[in-house]
This record gives sequence, C-alpha cells and structure tokens, in this order.
Amino acid sequence: MAAVRSSGVDWTHYSGNAWIGCTEAGPGCSACYARAMMADRLRRVEWGPGKARLQVKGFAQKVRKANRESLKAGERRRFFINPHADLFDNEVPNNWRHEVFEIMKAAGTLDFILVTKRIGNAARMLPDDWGYGYTNAWLMATMVNQREVDRDMPKLERIPAIVKGLSIEPILGEIDLSAYLHLLDWVIIGGQSAQIGGAAPVKAEHRWVRKLIDQCLAAGVAVYFKQWGTGDGIRGGHLIDGAEIRQFPLRGIRRCLGCGCHDLHACISPAGNCHWSTETQCSVCQMRAMMAG
Repeated sequence: MAAVRSSGVDWTHYSGNAWIGCTEAGPGCSACYARAMMADRLRRVEWGPGKARLQVKGFAQKVRKANRESLKAGERRRFFINPHADLFDNEVPNNWRHEVFEIMKAAGTLDFILVTKRIGNAARMLPDDWGYGYTNAWLMATMVNQREVDRDMPKLERIPAIVKGLSIEPILGEIDLSAYLHLLDWVIIGGQSAQIGGAAPVKAEHRWVRKLIDQCLAAGVAVYFKQWGTGDGIRGGHLIDGAEIRQFPLRGIRRCLGCGCHDLHACISPAGNCHWSTETQCSVCQMRAMMAG
C-alpha cells in the first residue's frame, strides 16, 4: 500500500480536505491561494457566499492511513485539516463538521491542526464532548493585523485547547502580541504570496516579523516563520537575519502515542485522570488496548 503523500504545507506532515469551498472572511483572504487554485487549475468549486461546498471522498481513509503510518513509525505526526476550506464555516452542514470530529477521535496518533478565520463561530460549533479540548487537536486562529488580534483574541481565549495559537499568515502590518502571549502556545508567521486573479501581495516588512519573533522567543512561545512571501514581486525565502526559526509547541514534553495526552493535559475518564503506564502510553490508552484485545 502506497504511503500517504506528504503535505505541501511545511509545518505539517499531512493535510487533507473534508470538503472544499469557502467565502472571504477578512483582509487576509485578498490573495487566497485556495480560491486561486480552484479558479485556475482545479475548477471544482466556485468560491463565495451561497456557493455549494464540495464534500471530498476519501478524507476518512486518508486520515486512517496517516494514523497507521504514524503508529508504525512510533511518532506523533501532524495533520492539517481543510487547507482549502474552513472547519467553522457557517455555510457547511453541522453533520459534515461532526463527521470530522469523529474521525479525529479515532486517529489518536495524529495531532490535528485546525486553522480558522472564523474563531467567533468555533465555540458553538465544537462537539459536545470537546471538554478541555481533544488531546490531539490544536486550535489556530488566523489574524493578520492588530485590529483582528484585538477583536478576536478574547474569542480564542475562551476556548480550551491542548495547543492554542495564531496563524499570522499573511502578515499585513505591525502587530503587538504582548498582551496575549500568556494565552498562546504557537505562532505561525508568513508573508503574502501572489496569486493569479488576486490582489497585489503586501510586502512583509522586516521590522514586523522581527518584532513578533522576538516577543514569542522572550515569552517562551513556539514561533514558526514560514516565508517572506512575494510582496513587491520578490521571493524572499524563509530566513530572517540569516537564521531559520521554525519551532513547534509541546517541545520536550512526553506525550502518549495513542492519544496525545501529556502531563499538563491528562485524559479525563470515569476513573479519574490518567497516568503513565509506559514511556509512550498512558493508562487510558493501555486500558482501551487491553479491552480491544
């Protein structure tokens, strides 16, 4: 059986769409790569309000296969859900969303990265059993300027998650995160890239990026600088001042291979919190394995 194809997104091992289609939700969508891809190459979905979203066959199978690969490799791997859509799109049927959550729960060796431009919808669209957050779900909100950060960080703050972060991609201006860093585990930063049919990309200024990276590093927040983008028609790579800064959250923290729990985010079961049974397995996962066997 062939291996699952690696993602073209460099901060994740895998990516896959449960459905395709979206509507612009702010200034960060002005040069949307997914919309350009659908319009120019794939021609499968028309973007915009009231337009039908296309459910993707084979999504569950891809996740299961990626989960088996991760388990066989003996390591946790990351899976980015819906690179060409938004999980919290209010024009998508709720049952599509809940199918995704059920698939996530059954693939405990994967850490699912949920990136949304609609963090205001998330609280009412999360499943009833979300609790303190699934142990394998990372919640990332896209915010591209200070106005969005100040408006939307209180919404992100109210939602519990094992990893909580920002996708500042594309960065469209100077941003100060000093009031919010204690709430964050991960920050992704990236400049805007040119897209066919999109607006001219905004150049990511060095001082914008440097300020954010320095704030994150000083606060101990993992920071990942993806790229400079193509503002002013220049492709600038991903180094800043000659250095590659590509960090991930939960560094150096022991995590269960079966479900992703760790010392600061234990499983909650009727018998109480879990504990470590082996170096790679928590007591809840060990009990499930014994019952299944």
